[in-house]
Amino acid sequence: MASVHALLLGWYVVPVALAMGWDAVSYRIPNWTVLLLLAGFPVAGLLVPGGVPWLWHLAAAAIVFAAGLGLFALRLAGGGDIKLLTAVALWAGWEHLAELVILMGVLGGVVVVLLLLARRGLPLLLASIPGDRILLLPRVLRAGEPVPYGLAIGLAALMLAPELGVLGG
Repeated sequence: MASVHALLLGWYVVPVALAMGWDAVSYRIPNWTVLLLLAGFPVAGLLVPGGVPWLWHLAAAAIVFAAGLGLFALRLAGGGDIKLLTAVALWAGWEHLAELVILMGVLGGVVVVLLLLARRGLPLLLASIPGDRILLLPRVLRAGEPVPYGLAIGLAALMLAPELGVLGG
């Protein structure tokens, strides 16, 4: 049973972590990371003892997707963010949906503050280093760039993992 738990945990954690990394570097969340999450859920639902309340998990994902479409239409959220959040909501289910959204909001604020501090402080720190080297900061650390919200979504998803019934929590 421990190997099934490890498999399911990896099937959830690895795509989430990869989506976060890609978003931080390229401001894109690859579709294959979301597809891995989506494909893993039915496997988890069939393997977890006692099964899962399928309709409640699907309802959570559907509500997040519908709200996300509205945010996307208003240009308040990116398509990759909405797809990632929908896939994570599928794993979280109705039982943990509010917790996921609250965690994501709080962590989004933390990510914004940390990025703003880094974007302001790093150039000053780098300017104080003697030498003629020109260092090009990654896009995520440059002033004026948007915040890759996949970081907050992923952090919330990872923090929620131990509680998810579909992962044995």
